[in-house]
Amino acid sequence: MIPETEVRLDSELESLGMGSLEQIECIMAIEDELEVELPIADLRKLRTVSDVVEAVRQATADAGPH
Repeated sequence: MIPETEVRLDSELESLGMGSLEQIECIMAIEDELEVELPIADLRKLRTVSDVVEAVRQATADAGPH
């Protein structure tokens, strides 16, 4: 676990100790928590915290109100 103070938008997921399996687990947890689904093609493009934030923003905007 990395202290929250060390995580920045430009932090690369790999530099945070997140290998591909951890990245998938993280995305699945985000999807479950926010009740959205991120497109599989987009998952390959997620390299930084900012990439994840933007993908979630887009997915929630596309999902519209519940």
